[in-house]
Amino acid sequence: MSQSDPNFPPMPPSRPGWYPPQTPPAAAAPVRALSMPYQQRPGILTAVGVISIIVACLGCITGLIGGCASGEFYMMAKMSRAASSGSSTSSFGIAPATPPATPATNPAANSGTTAQPAPPGALTATEISGAVQRAQSATGNKLNSAQLSALTTALQDPNQTLITPGTAWSPVRMASVNPDGSAFVYLSGGYVGLSPQGQVTLNSSTNPLPKFNVSGVTCALCAAESLLSVGLAVLLLIAAILVMRNSPTGRRLHLIYAILKIPLAIAGAFALGSLLSQFYGSIGAAMPGAGGTTLQAVGAAAGAIISGLGLIYPIALLIALNTPGVRAFYASVR
Repeated sequence: MSQSDPNFPPMPPSRPGWYPPQTPPAAAAPVRALSMPYQQRPGILTAVGVISIIVACLGCITGLIGGCASGEFYMMAKMSRAASSGSSTSSFGIAPATPPATPATNPAANSGTTAQPAPPGALTATEISGAVQRAQSATGNKLNSAQLSALTTALQDPNQTLITPGTAWSPVRMASVNPDGSAFVYLSGGYVGLSPQGQVTLNSSTNPLPKFNVSGVTCALCAAESLLSVGLAVLLLIAAILVMRNSPTGRRLHLIYAILKIPLAIAGAFALGSLLSQFYGSIGAAMPGAGGTTLQAVGAAAGAIISGLGLIYPIALLIALNTPGVRAFYASVR
């Protein structure tokens, strides 16, 4: 190829050490770091969601049971007051059934003796033995021989109403021995109180049902607390579902639940403690050997402990949902 070729442009004269100028390359655009739309959900939030679903379901069940139990306590107190005010009713507020009248017979016309029907409350020897054994088993074999003998004598009374007809297959509902040695046996139709020496201190066949001094206001407060607890349980269930969907509203609803549940649990502890204290106190007042003051204190403590358990999870939520990891996670999803 020569310099005079018309198909090629003329080349500039070359000289030693000279190179044609080169255009610098365009500056590359800076590479931006990829960012996740939100952080991975902390494991503590997953645990909160699962536990909240379980607690919410249990809260609905226990709230409904508590509301029904409050109504039962109120009806029991009402029935006992009605039974105490009238002598024509039985210990459970129901008029006792009178046995049918036996037609009069002429002794002169009948030379033989007429067999009299057994009283409606009479028990067979097998039924009495089974009931005594069940009572002993319910107390953990803590009834002494004198108490067993007294219970057997009470059941041998043909006019007894401690075990109602048709319930001999399961005659004992509850039996306990108190620290002082006295015993209480709750049967299908009544109850018996026994002293450590085997004396019958209380027999519903001959004594009326003790008056349960349970306030209607206390029952209403317990019922209201149970219904409000059901409402908060539904709120907790919704909050748990939103937490599992990484919604910031889930944390907000959990905090609202915790703030409302803490005072409600405290109020429920006082209400239930007062209800059980009144109930067990009235039972203890009717049983000389049971120690009414002790039963009253036990009832108050039991009610406070049962309702106080509802404080554990709300306090745990306030701690868990305010940890740095949880707060950073919800700050990234906003």
